[in-house]
Amino acid sequence: MKKLLSALVLGVCGSVAADAVEPLRWATRWFDASSPSYYETDAQGNVTKIRDRSGLGGDATPLNAGVCATVGTTNGVPAFLFGASGSGVDYAFAETNDCHMLFCVIDIEQHANAWLGGSSWCVDLQRGANGEYGARNLARPLTGVYNAGLRVADPGNTLLPTGKQLISVMMRQGDAAFSSSRFAQSGSNRATSGGRALSEYIVFAGHLGVAHRTQVEKYLVDKWGIRTPPVTLSGEIFANETYGEVYNGDLTLAAGTTLCINSLSPHSGVAVFGCRGRLKLTDPKLVVTGTVSVANFASGRSFPIISWGEGSDLTLASFDLTDFRCVNPPMHQSVEFVVEGNALCAKLVVGEDWTLHDLAQDSLVAEDGGKYLVINASTSHTITVAAHATATLILDDVNISGLTNATPFSIGAGATARVELLNKSTLRAPAQRPAIALDPDGAALEFCGTGNGSLYVYAGASHAGIYVPTGASFTMNATNALVQVDGSAKQGPVAGAAVGGAGSVGSGTLTFNAGTFRANGKQESAAIGVGLVNDEDPPDVGPITINGGFVQAYASSWANGIGGAVAYNTRGADMESFTMNGGTLVAEGVQAAAIGGGTGGRMAATHRGGILRRFRMTGGTITARTRINSTDLPENFALAAIGGGPSRHKDCAQGGGAQLIEIAGGTVNASGGAFGLGAGGNVDATTSYAAGVCAVVVSGGVVNAHGTRCGIGGVAGTEAQQKIVVTGGAVYAPNGCLVRPTNGAANGDVSLNDVPMHPGAMTTFEVPGTPGYTYAVPSDANSDGACHLWLPPGQGTYGDIDWIIDSRDEAVDYTLDARRLFISGVCSNVTVTGASTNSIAVQNQSDVALTLNGLEVVSGTHGALTLEAHARVALNLVGANRLEGTAGPGVRIAESATLRIDGTGSLDAKGGYKNGGIGNGAEYNSGTVIVDGGTVTAVGGEQAAGIGCGCRDGRGAGTCGPVVVNGGTVTARGGGWAAGIGGGTAYNSDGGRLVSFTMNGGTATVTGQNAAGLGGGAGGAGYDKGKNTWDGGTVGAITLNGGVLKVSTSVNDSAPGLLVPAIGGGGVRNPKVTVSAGGGDITVNGGVLMASGGHYGLGAGGTTNGTATCKDGLRTRVRINDGTVEVAGSRAAIGGPEMAEAATTNVAAVVIRGGSVKFSGALQVAPTAGDDDGSRVYRVPVRKTLLRTPSPYACALPVTTVAPPYTFSYHGAGHAGDENVHFWLPNGRHRRGDGFFISVNGEADAFAGYTGVVFYLR
Repeated sequence: MKKLLSALVLGVCGSVAADAVEPLRWATRWFDASSPSYYETDAQGNVTKIRDRSGLGGDATPLNAGVCATVGTTNGVPAFLFGASGSGVDYAFAETNDCHMLFCVIDIEQHANAWLGGSSWCVDLQRGANGEYGARNLARPLTGVYNAGLRVADPGNTLLPTGKQLISVMMRQGDAAFSSSRFAQSGSNRATSGGRALSEYIVFAGHLGVAHRTQVEKYLVDKWGIRTPPVTLSGEIFANETYGEVYNGDLTLAAGTTLCINSLSPHSGVAVFGCRGRLKLTDPKLVVTGTVSVANFASGRSFPIISWGEGSDLTLASFDLTDFRCVNPPMHQSVEFVVEGNALCAKLVVGEDWTLHDLAQDSLVAEDGGKYLVINASTSHTITVAAHATATLILDDVNISGLTNATPFSIGAGATARVELLNKSTLRAPAQRPAIALDPDGAALEFCGTGNGSLYVYAGASHAGIYVPTGASFTMNATNALVQVDGSAKQGPVAGAAVGGAGSVGSGTLTFNAGTFRANGKQESAAIGVGLVNDEDPPDVGPITINGGFVQAYASSWANGIGGAVAYNTRGADMESFTMNGGTLVAEGVQAAAIGGGTGGRMAATHRGGILRRFRMTGGTITARTRINSTDLPENFALAAIGGGPSRHKDCAQGGGAQLIEIAGGTVNASGGAFGLGAGGNVDATTSYAAGVCAVVVSGGVVNAHGTRCGIGGVAGTEAQQKIVVTGGAVYAPNGCLVRPTNGAANGDVSLNDVPMHPGAMTTFEVPGTPGYTYAVPSDANSDGACHLWLPPGQGTYGDIDWIIDSRDEAVDYTLDARRLFISGVCSNVTVTGASTNSIAVQNQSDVALTLNGLEVVSGTHGALTLEAHARVALNLVGANRLEGTAGPGVRIAESATLRIDGTGSLDAKGGYKNGGIGNGAEYNSGTVIVDGGTVTAVGGEQAAGIGCGCRDGRGAGTCGPVVVNGGTVTARGGGWAAGIGGGTAYNSDGGRLVSFTMNGGTATVTGQNAAGLGGGAGGAGYDKGKNTWDGGTVGAITLNGGVLKVSTSVNDSAPGLLVPAIGGGGVRNPKVTVSAGGGDITVNGGVLMASGGHYGLGAGGTTNGTATCKDGLRTRVRINDGTVEVAGSRAAIGGPEMAEAATTNVAAVVIRGGSVKFSGALQVAPTAGDDDGSRVYRVPVRKTLLRTPSPYACALPVTTVAPPYTFSYHGAGHAGDENVHFWLPNGRHRRGDGFFISVNGEADAFAGYTGVVFYLR
């Protein structure tokens, strides 16, 4: 049987070459009965596996165990025989869910049907009583159902002819695809299984156009010998690249038939309509209508529209083409209709003054005045523009590669080549050759025109991609085109830039006006600029100008994006000039500036970095990034994203420097290096620059300069070596500038201040002074959302904002009313009064002494008072003051800012929803808060801390910076779900951290709700979402040295499972979480501490969901050295949730070496006398009157029963309503010199008891 089938297969399919059918490589499932190598059978001939020919592993196996198909023949060809309808035979395979095309060669028994698809079925093929086929029950919108290439107009109601069928099912592009996992509807519906013979089944995930569809259909038709009877069509027929039809047999078009064609395939060579048999026209002419764009068609070629088989006897006169148009032909070409072979074609014809040159036939030498349309590929022919000639060339689908010792495209001395691009062309050079070479004696290359083609250029090893040496010029002026150039790997010590010079030869003039240009530098060579040469000084980078278009310049290793290579044994390359007037530039350097001088070599300290002589920008956008991906650099290596280069030698005393960086417009984004703009060098080694004074002058535009050391500057930092002048524009340097910017010598060289304002308030304003000057304000903001102006000291009104700038010791009295107030610089004596709905902002890096005298601010847009990054404010309170942010914090303190409060007055600060009273809002960390005096009340909005941060959703919550209370009276209340003082509450993320809290004096009353009173923020809510990774915020050190600290919290019914301490790590709002947050040391050295209302007095938060683990391994340590302490917790006075490890607790240690301490609730850890000795201590109530000292009481009791000995100290007034103080001492007799002694005999398990403890007094 197998021999017979093999012979039959060879007879039917022997001449079919599936590998030659390109679309078959894209199949996602492919099953084939034509060869035993495509399936497996058992001894009884049952098919146990049908292999997936797609190579994607989707083999088909019987859906119902033991119910198998066999292999036989139907209509004379091999097939998988599924038995009679209802037999239950079906096969399952790994589902492919993104099906858009299905092909099958199938035979179905009479009265049966066959679902093709899977869990979301596509089409039900049926066969009627007389053997007809129909396609019914369509479960998805289809482009069409085809029978041997002919689209079925109404597949739901059309019966197809009898016989073996090739069925193609195509989804409508953009519609939901069908799935394919079986050959029948489902395993449970046996009525739809069996009843068929399947020869081949192919599924495609992608949408196939008519060209690829007909390729697959022809393969199957020829392979399986499918023949169809003649078909007659009539009426209006529509055909295009998607819906086209090429029928397998003879086709007759009835009288009055009209064919409408509205798209063609530009590259496939397949007509969109026709037949493989005889095409017969009943009318003398077939009317063809429609409009087709041929804009992307290859020049000089023909494209079939209608095709037919032998014996059709059709000519051009057989078609009425009056209403058929081919529009938008490629430049300098027209369309004519011709019959070529057995097809009606559209042919592109070049204009009379143009020459069509086929590179496949010969090389091209372009003469002066010549116009050439160049086509086709070649491995031996080249393009040359003769010396002193000016020629125009159109490259259309040109591919020159495989040359052995020639340059693909050469431009002679004094010659000019104007090149336009159609479709995709490629120029690939051999080793030591550029792909395009310009003669240094005045050769010029211009990409121009409106063609929308592309050119990909690949340099040969050690050379440039487009070689533009000194003396030559290059211009990118092709509005719609793409040119991409890849440099090459170095060969020996030499390499070339992607565009520019190579080896010891510098680059010529490079200009970019339009289009898209991408340059990718390769091994140790710039993308745009010059290449690598060792053992001699590198060449200079010639002038580079960008006026428009998009330019990308990426270095891959050890080079500038625009500039030179990183040198090894020489100095870095110098760059003559860079000018940007428009367009977009993205440049990236590696171990070198993105734009600027090259990096100097490593072999000698004299190998300085390269100089950037002049950088000027008037428009456009630059994104300049530099990055370091090597460890082979000195630790003091410092790069600028735009500027002069550093040296690879750590002792190099001279940097290259940036002689002048001038920005008058546009947007500059510079990042990734030690400096954004400036001069690279070597820290603590570089003392001067080869460029002399390095100047950055900004008169307009937007500058965002990000550097790890500073935004604008260099390593040699005296004013004699660095100069920054700002007379306009917005300049943002988050890490500051190396030297303070001035307004220039013409304006008095006055030092300036960074004054952020809201963008769009104005376009220009007059800066007062002698002389005054006009400051140009850009409409766009800096990268932080503000518009950073740089202004001289004084007071003024700019837009809707009043400014106080650098007033120093001058007294400034200001009444806040209908305008916002910004304060910038050093202002030592500013007083603000009034009532307003506006706000006050203290700008970045300002140092301000600010008095509030009866001020009331309720701000709906901003926080009432804002301290921006690195600002320092000494706030003096006079009278009653109120700061409320209805949509922000009462007082917003940036993470790096510091607020210090003092005075005789009061401050009520209240935050809006999810914003802290004093601290920050929902999205940010808060800075340092110090209270020296005054009366301060801070109330957080809902889900926000009184002092601290607000609620954040989906990201880690804000961290509360250090809080210090030295005096005064502080009341801090958190809104619902928030700490009184602490990290931000989270919703779908981790709670925020409290960095530290220190109290040295004064009184503080701190209240939380559903959160720690004082501590980390609560972890994420959304417990109904099943998450289990949200943690409470941890806590840094909490220290009480003096004063009175009262901390409480409460938990209501809206917090199921939440566990919180009064002081400590944040709880978790999601009861599914099992991580406990604690961490900080809690130390009491004096004063009064009262903590209550939580599940734990001191410790860690969490949930009741079983056992927990410590967040980040942090465990709380409590140490009491003195003071009066009262701690209560409903679950434990000190502790946290139950831990997963039985030997582990949230609390690492409780050490009591002094003070009067009362606990209400258990202690999870036995208190000891020290961290190391482990000696247990026991509570000893002592009557206050026995201490024989007036209130406040003082006691110093030597403890000598442990090693090392220590003195138990207490200073305080005791506990209200309690006649005792409560000492904690180890076993033994402890005697004071005046006869007072205590004898302790504690029990090992009595953490808080005093059974067996006695005390005496003599």
